[in-house]
Amino acid sequence: MLQQTYCDAFVDIGSLRGRTHAAFVAWLLTLADRNLLDAIRMLETDKRGGNWHRIEPSADCDTFVTLFEYLGGTSKTPSRQAAREEAKAALEKALRSLPEAHRRVVMMYEIGGRSLEEVAKALDRTTGAAWMMRCRALRRLAEMMGTASKFLTGST
Repeated sequence: MLQQTYCDAFVDIGSLRGRTHAAFVAWLLTLADRNLLDAIRMLETDKRGGNWHRIEPSADCDTFVTLFEYLGGTSKTPSRQAAREEAKAALEKALRSLPEAHRRVVMMYEIGGRSLEEVAKALDRTTGAAWMMRCRALRRLAEMMGTASKFLTGST
């Protein structure tokens, strides 16, 4: 959580209004409090990704398509089988637009099948931080794939 708070502080330093030490400390504590609340919410609720589980690819489907379906898309109907490669390409493009650490979490955990502990170690993060990054990455991917999912499933 501290790593995330420090990253947020680095990115958002321009939003700091006061120029005193006390103002900086208060601002940093507020960021930390928000990150802690986000972590708790993510672990406890469906809305924040707390109940998301690892995808399990089927024998006739690659992991990119399985992840696409997990995020809300579908390629199961006969008329959608042709869209599988398009879905895979859209997901790969969405993955490339994620921050590097988020992309690595998804690639190692969801696509590569590595354990959360292995992922955390590879990213030099705690298991909890890796889990939070995973939840944020999947939530962001779901947002990005929403339009592609609607297009691929034929809905409006």
